[in-house]
Amino acid sequence: MEAPLAMWGNLFEAVEAKGIGHVRGGLTPGLAFLTERSYGKGAIVMLGAMPAGDEGELLLRHVVDHYAEAAGVTMRTDVSEGTIVAPRRYGNDLLWVIVNMNGRGGTVTLPTTGNDLLTGARLDRGPISVEPFGYRVIQLLSVQQYVRRVLR
Repeated sequence: MEAPLAMWGNLFEAVEAKGIGHVRGGLTPGLAFLTERSYGKGAIVMLGAMPAGDEGELLLRHVVDHYAEAAGVTMRTDVSEGTIVAPRRYGNDLLWVIVNMNGRGGTVTLPTTGNDLLTGARLDRGPISVEPFGYRVIQLLSVQQYVRRVLR
C-alpha cells in the first residue's frame, strides 16, 4: 500500500522498533514513518507522518483495522468528527457516554438497541444524533447479551 505524506512529519530510524511504513524517494528514503514495538501483551505503534488523500485514508483504515483485530476489539462504531464515545461497564451493563466537543453536533451509530438514560427513550440500532456541545448516556445490551449475539 502506498500513500503521500502530508501535514506534520517525523521519521524514525527503527532501532528497537520494527519499521512498518517507510518513505520511498525524496531526501529520506528508507526511514520509517510508522513503527511498531512489542510491549507486554500488546504493541506501541508510532505514526510519525500523516498519510494523505484517498490512499492515505485507506492506509490508515488498514492500520487501525489490523491493530484493533490484534487487540481483540469486538465492538466498533462510526462517529462524526468532533464527537467522542467513551464505553464504560456498569455491573453487567455496557454504557456509552457520547459527547460532542466541537459545537457542530454529531452522530454515532449504535451497534444494538439501547436506552437513553437521560431521557428514558428506547433507541433502535443505527445512527443517533448529539446536540452541539451535548452529551448522551446510552445503556446498550448487557455485555453477556452482546457477546452472545456477536459469537452467533
